[in-house]
Amino acid sequence: MFTQRLNKLKELINNANPYQREITIVGVTKYTEISQINETVNGELNDLAENKVQRLIELKAQNTSAKLHLIGHLQTNKAKQAVACADLIQSVDSLKILNEISKEAKKINKIQNILIQVNIAHEDAKFGLYENEASELIKQASETENINLCGLMTIMPIEFNESYYKKMEEFYEKQKTICPNLKILSMGMTNDFETAIRYGSTMIRVGSYLFK
Repeated sequence: MFTQRLNKLKELINNANPYQREITIVGVTKYTEISQINETVNGELNDLAENKVQRLIELKAQNTSAKLHLIGHLQTNKAKQAVACADLIQSVDSLKILNEISKEAKKINKIQNILIQVNIAHEDAKFGLYENEASELIKQASETENINLCGLMTIMPIEFNESYYKKMEEFYEKQKTICPNLKILSMGMTNDFETAIRYGSTMIRVGSYLFK
């Protein structure tokens, strides 16, 4: 069942990807039992993600071969555990958490890969930075020890509005001219990944489509 869903997802991605950019599929495992991940995925997916640090710790304990992503909001008191487990922390949204990640990464001699989370729709209920704040944090992250800033992440509003995808694409492209190391735009989930890909996403976070 998982293989069939993954193959169908790849087909949909291909159809939505006119310029044939490389798209990374990140499987969000919150819909399945952690103990069944290796059996379910069977090495077919190279990237897995969790919203919560504790679930990420449990996922790492399964000795999966996949890269592990933290995509949920990170509090400073969980930074040490996140750095120990995550190959990529996608949800960096403040100077405080950036510095805490840097501090913990330095302790274990690790260069921590991160994304800056952008609240492109300016939703009060969502984490992430507005564009001006994000621009400033991008500059700071690019100069911070033990940090490798790889790109940007965003979560779109539940109510579909295509203008936000265009706005995010434009913001990402502008930041790339300032910080050429940006390679990842993590945008799009189960309900909107095709639109996100059309607007330049290079990484999609898919949970229910694959696992539910």
